[in-house]
Amino acid sequence: MEAVASPAAARRPSYLPLPAFLFEPRGPALYIVRAWLLTFVPVVAIAATLYALADGGGFPVTFPLSGAAGFVLVALFAPLAETVLMSGPLLLLHRSFGFGPAVLGSAALWSVLHGLTAPAWGLTAFWMFLVFSTAFLAWRPRGYGAAVLVTAAIHALQNSLPALLLFGFGMG
Repeated sequence: MEAVASPAAARRPSYLPLPAFLFEPRGPALYIVRAWLLTFVPVVAIAATLYALADGGGFPVTFPLSGAAGFVLVALFAPLAETVLMSGPLLLLHRSFGFGPAVLGSAALWSVLHGLTAPAWGLTAFWMFLVFSTAFLAWRPRGYGAAVLVTAAIHALQNSLPALLLFGFGMG
């Protein structure tokens, strides 16, 4: 007897190097932690490599806010705002071109936008937004609110450690 693929697995493009769980919107808490690890570990490796190759250049070294205000902005407000802003173009791309092109287009757009601040940041953003965009589209059938909250939570975890290092230790 042939196995039947789930609807989420059926829309998983083979050219996206992402694990199957990311396409299955089940168990939000575990999903959020797993997706965060999927963003955090590769991004740390990418950022460390780029930092070493560029002798520290290409990354922002200061931030206009400091302390708790900076932390709240980077770790809480920005992930929620960026998820809401991401949703419109992502859903339009999804409707027009399908799952895979929408995810790639969204990741490219956010990579460019983050790269305007610091080029190396844009390169790390591409991987993160592949994951965020996939998570959003995977959770969207469960409701817009679910998609926003799950995706923003992954993004908030992603931003929390750098924000803590930047603002918790007076580096901002």
